[in-house]
Amino acid sequence: MPAKRNIFLISLWSLILFSALTISLWDMNFWPTDAEWFYFDSALKVLQVKHISEIHQSFDDNTKVWLHGKEVLIALVAGIQQLLQDFKTLRPFILLGTISLGLSTILIFIIAARLFSQRVGVICYFLFTFCLWPYLYVLMCKHQPLGLFFFLLSIFFLSFIP
Repeated sequence: MPAKRNIFLISLWSLILFSALTISLWDMNFWPTDAEWFYFDSALKVLQVKHISEIHQSFDDNTKVWLHGKEVLIALVAGIQQLLQDFKTLRPFILLGTISLGLSTILIFIIAARLFSQRVGVICYFLFTFCLWPYLYVLMCKHQPLGLFFFLLSIFFLSFIP
């Protein structure tokens, strides 16, 4: 298991880095985007339905297929929209993406340090942190950063099974 001091330093660096990223992207709106076409309407309907699976009932078949498997993203975005009272911009999507990436970087360090060594954990952390593709997914308001976070979270918990 990685040392608590190293986890603290990596977490602090991630907090600073992804806070700066969120602040730099705060006033950007990238229209048109898939979020506008599919996620906005769905996220607004989440608060009006009894069960989350009901968000698909008012959409055509192509949209239903496209939204399938993204219910957690839609529910989390709806929660952030409510928290920020922002129902018109991409800020909730960008915030969710940057939070997901920040937590993913910490999990990458912990998993690599646990499986290999502290040095490998730090190398993996910096390789992922300075890789371009996760940031592009945040800019496009895609679901992949959140999916990556949940995948890494499952790997983290699976690593404790003897």
